[in-house]
Amino acid sequence: MSKRTLRLTAYTPGSVQYADPDDIRNTFRVKGSLTPKAVGSATVQNHRGEFIMNETVPVKITDCSTPPVTVCAGNEIISARIALSGSVGNSGALKALLKNAYDNAIVAIDSGFLNGFQPPLDTTYEIGAE
Repeated sequence: MSKRTLRLTAYTPGSVQYADPDDIRNTFRVKGSLTPKAVGSATVQNHRGEFIMNETVPVKITDCSTPPVTVCAGNEIISARIALSGSVGNSGALKALLKNAYDNAIVAIDSGFLNGFQPPLDTTYEIGAE
């Protein structure tokens, strides 16, 4: 699949959505909201945001014939979602935490997570990495 630039399809307060010009089912949405949050004796602005990306991809199935034949069973929409929440004043720390979470998610994926398995209990994850 070639690289394409997504185009704006919707803009509402707190949310903006883009879509693939070649297939409008392929989308990227950015959502965010600010609310007061009590932290100790102070009140700060908390930002909760989400990034949601969907893509339509074929599901390929290989039969048991000799030689095996691969056929397309249809299309499915796959989805990735990232949710973030923290006070506006801690945006740098939240960005660093997101990188740690991403790195740890890749460790879990490399341990077979996307094939339906939970990572082994001795899998090593990190926090505070830069």
